[in-house]
Amino acid sequence: MNSNFKFIHCADLHLDAPFKGINIDNPTFQNILRNSTFQAFEKIVKTAINQNVDFMIISGDIYNSSDKSLYAQLFFFKQMKILMQHNITCFLIHGNHDPLDGWEVDTNFPLNVHRFTSNVSCETIMKNDKPLANIIGYSYPKREITTNISLLISEVAKNQKHNVFTIGVLHCNVGKNLTTENYAPCSLEDLKTSTVNYWALGHVHTMSIIN
Repeated sequence: MNSNFKFIHCADLHLDAPFKGINIDNPTFQNILRNSTFQAFEKIVKTAINQNVDFMIISGDIYNSSDKSLYAQLFFFKQMKILMQHNITCFLIHGNHDPLDGWEVDTNFPLNVHRFTSNVSCETIMKNDKPLANIIGYSYPKREITTNISLLISEVAKNQKHNVFTIGVLHCNVGKNLTTENYAPCSLEDLKTSTVNYWALGHVHTMSIIN
């Protein structure tokens, strides 16, 4: 198994989040909040380039709502094109905030972008004509997904022909976390007993190492 590669895993960008409930009279601070999600993702893209990563993974909720703004979509496409200029592939899924049934200005992503559908599938990323990693993902077709998708990803992982590092990309609630909606629920044991080597999770907004 070849493990000599680097990638960035991020999630829950929530581009164009309105920051409701925050009342600030100062226009300067309002502008800072309004642009903060975009600036955060720009920094992620710059880090990916500076670190010369092999690929990037975005584990859902790129946008803040299914009615994502035109500005947010065009901004995201621009960042993907910047990654393409540096030969960085991006694998992405959609979560409960930006399901596949939401409005989109365009579905023709740059060639370096692979967007997983609502059918669990695997993409094998290659380097120097050799398989580098299996990446298995699933996008929410609608907002509320209550089935255990981790089991489907694990099943696909077992049947891969390439014996390489396997990454599962999933927007989910692990272990009935009460701080967030219980979408695509799974247990820690479901993840630990899988042949997936690394779970690139999204949905819970507090960074943590669950195992």
